[in-house]
Parts: sequence; structure tokens; C-alpha cells
Amino acid sequence: MSSYSMSEWLQGVKQIAPQRSPMLQDVIEQDLSKWGRLQKLHEQIGLPIEQKSDFSVQDFLEGSVPLREFFRKSPASRYSIKAEPKKEFEQTLFRIRKHGISKEGCYALVSSLPGPERFRVVTVWTTFETEVGGIMLVGEEGILIELTRGPHHTLTQGTNDSEIVRCSLDFSTRKLDAGSAFRQVAEQAIQQVRTSPPCEFPSAQGFVKGYFEFLYAPQQGFAFIDFNTTQVMNSVPWPLPSPKEVESIRGIPASPGIVQGKVRVITGTADLHKVERGDIIVTAMTDPSYLQAIARAQGIITDHGGMLCHPAIVARELQKPCIVGTKVATQALKDGEFVELNATKGTVHVLHRNEP
Repeated sequence: MSSYSMSEWLQGVKQIAPQRSPMLQDVIEQDLSKWGRLQKLHEQIGLPIEQKSDFSVQDFLEGSVPLREFFRKSPASRYSIKAEPKKEFEQTLFRIRKHGISKEGCYALVSSLPGPERFRVVTVWTTFETEVGGIMLVGEEGILIELTRGPHHTLTQGTNDSEIVRCSLDFSTRKLDAGSAFRQVAEQAIQQVRTSPPCEFPSAQGFVKGYFEFLYAPQQGFAFIDFNTTQVMNSVPWPLPSPKEVESIRGIPASPGIVQGKVRVITGTADLHKVERGDIIVTAMTDPSYLQAIARAQGIITDHGGMLCHPAIVARELQKPCIVGTKVATQALKDGEFVELNATKGTVHVLHRNEP
């Protein structure tokens, strides 16, 4: 499955929920300007961030002295690169990015941009060798962290094959609920966002409030790569739902609600036409091409993903009951079966099965 930025998701959501456009545009603009906020937190509280260098498209096309000097001073076998469109092209072009490519690959990517004059900046940095990827949300009630082994984008996209470990700190009890495998990483991540005046961003219980994405490796420590303060990115119900042990398909409650409807198992975009109004989509994971079908559906059930992945955030924004991370839904459920999706508890009960 392809990788999609939050901006790409929300441009599609604006088409099916135009009344939400101003709020969604705020998220898009924050997504495109997150580096400035990260830099401020780095300066104000010492937040560890990746060190990036900005260049123009012409720097790459002409092989400028500053660009050649960057590669000389930062010799590496793998780089990450990101090309940002100019503001007037944000509605038609999306950020283009690649990770883990060679210096020659960086030059080739810029040379292949669709209209170099449409891009305002090209950012390059040495690829962080991630061992654990994480997303953290700091709110008034507590802190939620999701962690997985491997690159963080599998968390945001909901395409992770490895297990998602959820950790939480409830401010009312000051108790950290974390499994032993990632407990130390969770504890250290929380400490990275501890704050005291002067810090220009709002805080809760001594921690900077907001949505964060970060990378971790034992030798390199932490590198925070996103910080977003919008309501959309920080919408998680508290106290955190905990699925009960019942004889049913279970998943992570991502967007609350209880609905009943027919199952439509979607294995790719060619199946989306099957979704009728009131159906429940069952799929490995959604992407922006699913949005029109999601608008018709009552609810969503996925095999992969966590509470903080981009599709889960979009489901909450659209107020579509959704559970993620079932692992087995696409195998256990069949087209046409009538089910009850309890996205508050994180369960699916089959009310009427198809006859063989």
C-alpha cells in the first residue's frame, strides 16, 4: 500500500465534508509547517529533533556549492528528502518525500519533480536508523503513546505488520500503564516533552500538549518529527477504552459508536463500488481513495492500525464508528453478513451469517 500524508487524507475529507473545511485546512497548514514548531520546542525545552538542511530546486538542478558542501559534511549511504509545494499549488500538489535513498537518488528525485517551479523548498537530512517508531498524544487527562518496531510511518498509515504496543499515563493516578517490552522507551519519550516556563505552547501537568511523532534507536536516542496542536489531530476519547474479553472479533476502539449493517470486504479500490449506504467496510487498511465509500458506510473495521494512525483520526473527524487492529477481520467476516460493530468497546458480533 502506498504512503499518504495527513494533508492528502484531509484534502479528500474536505470534498465529502465541506462544512469542516476551515478546521481541516488548519490541520493541513500545520502539517506543512511542523518543522518550525519542532524547531521552537528544540530551542525552548531541548526537544531532540532531526537536523535538516533546506535548499531550492535550482540548488539540485545546478549542483550548487552549498548543496555539494552539505553532502561533503554529511557523508552517508542513506538520506531522506522532502519537496514542499508552494502555497498556491497546495491544492493540486502534495509533499513528495523519500527515505533511505542515496545521494544520487536525491538528485534524481528533484529532477523528476512535476514542474520544479511549483516547489518552494527541498529538505535533506541523514536517514535516522529507526528501531522503534512512536506516536504520542498529550492531553488534559493524560498521555497516550503507541509504539511499534520499525519505521514510524507504519503507525501513521496503519500498515504495520509488527505489534502495536499502547502505553498510557493517567494524570489522575500518575500511573504509567506500559508493557515491559517498551516501558523504558515510553518513560523516556514522556520526559522529552516535559516543560517549564518559558515555553510558548500550552501544557498539561508539566508536559507540552499536542500530537507528536518520534523515532527511537538505542545508539541515537530520540528524534521528534511532528508536533501538531489542532483539535482534529488531538481527538482521542478519555478514559481510554479497553476491549472486554468476549467471544467475538476484537480490535482497538478508534472512533466510538454502535452500528449494525452488512459487511463489505474490500481488498482494493476495485471493490469500493460494492459499498452501499449503511454498509460496514471491512478491509486490511483504508487510504484516501476509500473516502467516497467511507461517506456511504456506517462504520469501518480494519486488520491493521492503531488509535493514532491517520485513518483512525479521519474516522473520528467524520464520526464514523471504527475499530482497527483486529488482525483477522478480513478473514473472519464475509460479504453480506449482518454484524453489530461496537466501536466503543472494540468488538464485532455476527448477527446473521451467510449460509454456505
